[in-house]
Amino acid sequence: MGEFQRRIERIQKLNPEALQALLFENEDRGTAIMATGLLEDLLTLAIIHKFKKQPSETQATELFTGFGPFATLSAKTRVAFLLGILPPDAKHDINTIRRIRNDFAHVIAPLTFETQDIAIRCRSLKLKALLTDAIDERAGIGPKGHFIRSTVKIFALLLMDICISALEKQILRERHEEVSKLVKEEFGKWVKFLPAKPSASS
Repeated sequence: MGEFQRRIERIQKLNPEALQALLFENEDRGTAIMATGLLEDLLTLAIIHKFKKQPSETQATELFTGFGPFATLSAKTRVAFLLGILPPDAKHDINTIRRIRNDFAHVIAPLTFETQDIAIRCRSLKLKALLTDAIDERAGIGPKGHFIRSTVKIFALLLMDICISALEKQILRERHEEVSKLVKEEFGKWVKFLPAKPSASS
């Protein structure tokens, strides 16, 4: 099994308890890096669900890892926005979360969500998930709380989009013959207005 498939399986096995552990039971650097990694994997899956043809493991690896066109979180965010997966506020927040992740990943000095530059980024996040009382209390009202609420909201948006895409494909498969007939009928109407093919003698 390839690394790409392992990442997809980790998403499929995700449950509320595992998500809470990821968000609350790590130090700040680990929370930022792992939460953003999960967000990126969900974004990848949402993009794949927009494809008409399911890519193979090799094709997906070529597209989404290494030097592939959608290998970076920035590239995934841009294409997801154009595909209608992300509303503007989600696009804004993912770009901000990416910068927060990069701060934690590339700065050697000790950092927390209370570090000034990171705290400013966290407070600029626009999306806020409505959490249960117990989780809301754990998240708190500080910069980390802003990060968690935005991240959870984006998780929910992506999971919803994935479910809708899967349902749309199922409906299309079930109604394939009906849809094909309607398309042919509509196409037939437009063909009448197309110029006739020139004869060999003209």
